Amino acid sequence: MSKPMPKYGWMGRLLFGLILAFGLSLWVSPGLTASASDVWGKEAAQAGATVHVVAAGETLSAIAARYGVTTAALVEANKLDNPDRLAIGQRLVIPPRAGPDQAVNVRPRLRYLVQPAETWDSLAKKFRIAKSLLKQTNIPLSKMSLEPGGVIEVPVLLDFSALGVDRFDIAPAQPQQGDAAAVVVSANRPLTLAVRYSGEDLAPVAGGVGRVWALFGIHPFAAPGLSWLDVDMDGLDLPAWLRSEPDDQRLHLRWPVPVQPGRFETQHLVLPADKGELLNPTLVARERNTLNIIWSQHDLAPQWTGVLTRPLSSEFQVTSPFGTRRSYNGGPVASFHEGQDFGAPAGTVVVAPAPGVVVLAETLAVRGNAVILDHGAGLHTGYWHLSQIAVKVGQHVKSGEKIGEVGTTGLSTGAHLHWEMRIGMTPVNPLTWLERVLPE
Repeated sequence: MSKPMPKYGWMGRLLFGLILAFGLSLWVSPGLTASASDVWGKEAAQAGATVHVVAAGETLSAIAARYGVTTAALVEANKLDNPDRLAIGQRLVIPPRAGPDQAVNVRPRLRYLVQPAETWDSLAKKFRIAKSLLKQTNIPLSKMSLEPGGVIEVPVLLDFSALGVDRFDIAPAQPQQGDAAAVVVSANRPLTLAVRYSGEDLAPVAGGVGRVWALFGIHPFAAPGLSWLDVDMDGLDLPAWLRSEPDDQRLHLRWPVPVQPGRFETQHLVLPADKGELLNPTLVARERNTLNIIWSQHDLAPQWTGVLTRPLSSEFQVTSPFGTRRSYNGGPVASFHEGQDFGAPAGTVVVAPAPGVVVLAETLAVRGNAVILDHGAGLHTGYWHLSQIAVKVGQHVKSGEKIGEVGTTGLSTGAHLHWEMRIGMTPVNPLTWLERVLPE
């Protein structure tokens, strides 16, 4: 007796089987109606694929970490045009999990303090992971016996909702060299965070009960590939297996940040003879040390509420983009452009792109007449080579308020404005802030 034909017909089943056999991915479009998405999801589920339904507040990086896959794999499997934009109810096909060599790199990691009598075997059993995976995560220690008090990293798959966390997100999900990014955490209870990235302490901001965020920058010379955000989260009721020590109620996490390569030009600049001495290493280092003290300040609360505006009229175009690799007077390409240059006549008015406090307004040897604004949360902007300075230290300025005029003072080959943006010590591309605001 023959079996009843499935409702999609034998041809449909054959076609779907071939798609899976050749490794092609189902595309679940955010624009599909709910019924159409359900059909795709049911077909994928019947074929043995995992389908995730996007909930409010979820992002691609959090979903990838939950299933132990990369964000790049999710983008490819679902043919996503914009990985930073997901729709509630959208169905995502989860690709097969990577093997141990890759899975260890994409999972969040728990920073764990080894307790007396614990071994590789006992910890593998405790965290329900393969011992080989645990050792691979801690290669320098993998051939030794564990010592009490030593710190190891444990790859974990976290169910944040069980901890009362509604959102743990990195935006953008896959930042490029020179990008500004943010970590955003929201929960059903008050939280406090201590966050470090690339060896630098960030400035967490409480954005309401249970919501905390912090900005960080991807250095233009950062190596593409996985980097790690260190997060200490206080205020959760942690189960025993997530505690770094028996009595430690803080969640100590290392969160993967996949850095993508940027696209930068190379410039070979020739300075006039009367300005060549400004490249003196001692002079450059002294001025940079002065500025580093300012960049590291992050006590001011965020002053901005939306996208930034241009410091010059839109008629003045970029003449030297951010991140451009540079050589001076025939020397090696050993530096990069830390801001955006706008070509404009001397005397053109320069305005504040966002509210802030003036923390520097003086003449510098290399940067000429300079102004720095503190916008809060570790975000600063700088304006170099001005012909005139129109503000004083300590002054609060509004968006659009005059802060100076374009010039060619300091290490400059012609009248222009150099507009620089820093998150902590890290220079980031200021133009992206003209189109979007962080945190999202």
